[in-house]
Amino acid sequence: MVVSAVLMLTCAAAAQVARAINIHQLTGEEVHQLEAHAQMGNARAMAIVGIAYADGLGVSKDIKKGLKWLMKSSHNDEVAQAFLGQMYLRGENVPKDLVQARAWFGRSAALGNLNGQFNYASMCFNGDGGAQDVDTAAKYFEIAAREGHAPSQQMIGRMYQFGRGVVQDAEQSLHWYQAAAAQNYPPALFALGAAYLDGSLGKRDEAQGVRYLERAAGLGDWTAALRLANLYLNGEAVAQNETEAYKWFAIARELSGADSNPSTSTLAEKMKPTELTVATQEVSQWNALHFPGK
Repeated sequence: MVVSAVLMLTCAAAAQVARAINIHQLTGEEVHQLEAHAQMGNARAMAIVGIAYADGLGVSKDIKKGLKWLMKSSHNDEVAQAFLGQMYLRGENVPKDLVQARAWFGRSAALGNLNGQFNYASMCFNGDGGAQDVDTAAKYFEIAAREGHAPSQQMIGRMYQFGRGVVQDAEQSLHWYQAAAAQNYPPALFALGAAYLDGSLGKRDEAQGVRYLERAAGLGDWTAALRLANLYLNGEAVAQNETEAYKWFAIARELSGADSNPSTSTLAEKMKPTELTVATQEVSQWNALHFPGK
């Protein structure tokens, strides 16, 4: 279950102050201490205890108990609302229900939860759990983007690029893509690479485009590796180089988890043994550099 790694708890007792809690490192003793605060009516404590029991964090998993605390806190706690949204979205411990998921994410989004805002915007954008609503999607993607949420920055960048829910604006699109790319968010790096290659955002720079694709691939984006493979295969934006094409096709295959890649096999048949050896070595070196220990 994806939740914020660190949550803030405002303790009921005046002698205690707000403290940061890493929910993934909760101990049983901490959960029971929080449960005491939950029983005194602290909504955030209820939410954390509910998540702990629902996911078995620090305590034995107890879905019934987890849901009890989550529902109690859900009237005014955006973390509980976002967590319930995730449960219904994925069908984890409750029947999958996109309508319920969208409703919970919407409530959480309205209270300022970044996870709620992104998921609510995504469901509105895709028309999941209700009618498609690109205007609301754009609103909440941009709100979360302004708080530094990289996936939301990438999505609002995409909406400005294509004029979905907002007036088409290449400058705004570049701004948000670059903000997400600065956080090394692979989809934004890929989007920038593609945009610089084809000039779709008004600034054609093929060398820059290739660099963005290489960064995205280095962070595990197999689609970026595949795009690079085709660039080298066809001699677009780079000099045609079948050895480099083979390397990137092989990297794309490994990143995607595919068992095979017809393009790799075809190129291997055409290449000289020495070229194939060099390409294979380059794949191993690239993997060792970007994913050591894999």
